[in-house]
Amino acid sequence: MWVRVMRFKKYIPNAIKEHFRLLKLQKKFHNCSINSYLLQDNVKLGQGVGIMRNVDIRDGVEIDDYSYVSPNTVIASGVVGKFTSIGYNCQVGMFEHPTNYVSTSPMTYSTRNLFGYEEIWNEVYSPPFIGNDVWIGSNAVILQGVKIGNGAIIAAGAVVTKDVEPFTIVGGVPANFIKKRFSDEKILQLTNLSWWDLSIEEIKKMEKIFKYKENWNFNNNL
Repeated sequence: MWVRVMRFKKYIPNAIKEHFRLLKLQKKFHNCSINSYLLQDNVKLGQGVGIMRNVDIRDGVEIDDYSYVSPNTVIASGVVGKFTSIGYNCQVGMFEHPTNYVSTSPMTYSTRNLFGYEEIWNEVYSPPFIGNDVWIGSNAVILQGVKIGNGAIIAAGAVVTKDVEPFTIVGGVPANFIKKRFSDEKILQLTNLSWWDLSIEEIKKMEKIFKYKENWNFNNNL
């Protein structure tokens, strides 16, 4: 009977398989908006997370509350904080190849190597960490081993090879510091407040500070 079922599955069109995979994921993450079937089994999502079409998320990735990932982005490894926005066609924590071995081909060092020995190189050796309220522009690349601080902005097309300080804007290839988003005083205020860790009810009570562009002041607006 089992053999018959397996044979039958071979003839099911991929589109139908993908549809049922998507339904399964939507049921699993019922408090999120899931529009891609390309999420592996050991992915962790907080509440209110948005995953758009053709987003590919690999095992071990964690995305916290109210963050979203735009179409065609791949997150191979890493942790993403709350209220973070990831643009189109980004690559985050991608698998890396060794540079000091004879070959860079996985056929010589991975679990599927030609020689039959155990894996000698871990393609995910240092998953990146992306903080809260981060904005990552389209086509950006975030390498492994990188930490992006809260409130940072990564310009479209940037390649991030080193840590990014909180509330700073970086861009370019490789990404370099452009400017701070706010004064040091306001950055300290935001860091101490850590509004992203508050409940939705508490955040709603601070509505005024989210309405102003540059002249917001916690003392006057909270």
